[in-house]
Amino acid sequence: MFFSLADSTISRTFNPLAGDDAEEVVERVFSAMEFDNGYYKNVQRTNLAQILRMFSDAGEMPTFARLLEFITNPDKLIEMADKATDDSLKDWADAFKANSKRTEENSGLTSQLATFAHGGSSRLFNVVDPEIDLEEVLANNKIVYFQLPAMKHPF
Repeated sequence: MFFSLADSTISRTFNPLAGDDAEEVVERVFSAMEFDNGYYKNVQRTNLAQILRMFSDAGEMPTFARLLEFITNPDKLIEMADKATDDSLKDWADAFKANSKRTEENSGLTSQLATFAHGGSSRLFNVVDPEIDLEEVLANNKIVYFQLPAMKHPF
């Protein structure tokens, strides 16, 4: 299998948000991004974790585009929360929507998610059924080659 940011026309799809629990995915996302302000980083980390918990609770696969949509459009977030069985997630979604500082507090996360949600290689990441599943790769002793040209995509 081959994943390439250099040539997306020959690349297989891969969703780095797939699998694992919310905390593991949050760690993966935040280790790939830089944030200047520690307070806002922690707020954004908490918000992302809660949204990922909603996806998990609702049995849906997250994508960067959907994460960005839910952060910037709280009505969509409320719709997802209504599918959740955990009432605390619904309460959190209501509080998130009511937060007048929501846009400011999440601006760093939304700007960084936008690269993966709408950028040139976004079609490789925004899939609910990715062609590359790392759990399957490991379980079946397969090999995946990731071509990540640092000069082309310095994120």
